[in-house]
Amino acid sequence: MTREYTEKAVLHAHPHFYEPGIGRRKKIEERVFRVVQPMPSLKAIVNHYVVNGFSIGVISACHTSKGHVDNRFEEYMQELTALESTYEIDSHLNRGWVAFKKKNMTGSKPYFILLKSQEIRTIYKNKTADINVLGGLGNIGAEESIIDTANMAMEQGRCVTTCHPNSIIHSIELESAINMLYNGKVHGIEGFNATESVERNEELANALLERKIKGIAVPDSHFYIQTPAWTLFDGELIEKFSMQGLINRIQGQDFDIHTRYITSMQKHLTHTLPIAFSCLLRPKQLAEFFRKQ
Repeated sequence: MTREYTEKAVLHAHPHFYEPGIGRRKKIEERVFRVVQPMPSLKAIVNHYVVNGFSIGVISACHTSKGHVDNRFEEYMQELTALESTYEIDSHLNRGWVAFKKKNMTGSKPYFILLKSQEIRTIYKNKTADINVLGGLGNIGAEESIIDTANMAMEQGRCVTTCHPNSIIHSIELESAINMLYNGKVHGIEGFNATESVERNEELANALLERKIKGIAVPDSHFYIQTPAWTLFDGELIEKFSMQGLINRIQGQDFDIHTRYITSMQKHLTHTLPIAFSCLLRPKQLAEFFRKQ
């Protein structure tokens, strides 16, 4: 059966460099950056996706170390009541997603699915490697074996993909990512990342094409309005949404992609700048940052 891929989906994107951090004491570099780049509300995030015709969006957390758990999805879900006047809300928080239907609005998709996503920094061959885990209840800790982390997530019914497989840092490397896919250790691979260089994305595309593997396209951005790349699915997935339906389509390569880049300026303002603030205002972190590269 030939499907028509019309539904835009963002599967890996961070609304902000930092999580909201409700009740958490913020370090000076975070307080400074929040002045430059204010934290978006859940309503702003959902409205961006809906107004721009997305059927699936994410709130991606980023777990980078054993001592750090990013609870941003759970924190944002505390704002759901602020959207009740604008949307009909169907919550499936025990499965890591919420469905929204816009009230009295023409020109938008009838349904929008907001997914919980966790970019988890794992360990592979004594180096760090990121995977993206979609859906599910609760968070999965960082700095464990990539195989063990992926197995745990898949056993819980979550969707697992390898992140930026040919990136310079925090990457499992392409051949290892392909082996994990062939061996059923992940459901899919990121085949295009809007923050990567043109050269690396082209190398990745050619390598996957040779093996007849289709990878998803993601923005991997750090501000909610930066969504230039997406994966396209069929309408039935949205109308009868389930995590298993999403897994089946990614695993079966039953999708299409749209690719476009985040500009260097956007990347620097939303990702490089907060790291620079951290290094400048806390010099000890500069050495730690380079050590982890």
